[in-house]
Amino acid sequence: MLQRQSCVVAHCDQCGDGPYDPSMELHYPSEDAALDALAIQGWQVSDSGARLLCPDCDTVLACERDGHEYTDWQRCRCGQLVAAHRTGPGGRCGVAFRYCRRCCVHESRPAPDHDDIDGDGEGRVA
Repeated sequence: MLQRQSCVVAHCDQCGDGPYDPSMELHYPSEDAALDALAIQGWQVSDSGARLLCPDCDTVLACERDGHEYTDWQRCRCGQLVAAHRTGPGGRCGVAFRYCRRCCVHESRPAPDHDDIDGDGEGRVA
């Protein structure tokens, strides 16, 4: 038997992905059901309902709008396993990094020859 049914599908207006798995399309019985399910998963809907954003795109756009929420700079902990990092004194890793707590963008830079003076042993770079 063939039956015709109508349903609602959702895709991010920024990246085009659907909820859960981009290769799978979920079907909802109504727009309200779709919006309720998407809200539980962290999707954002504009006040007018004209724009739908997945959690990943929402965080990237928030960082573009509001700026990144970076961690403190930290000395790399590669233990000299990455040859390109062996730029510090005595072949010590000479790279520091930080990342955004919201969107996870990563930055690196040359580390100074000394750790900060906190004495916490974490290798944070001033």
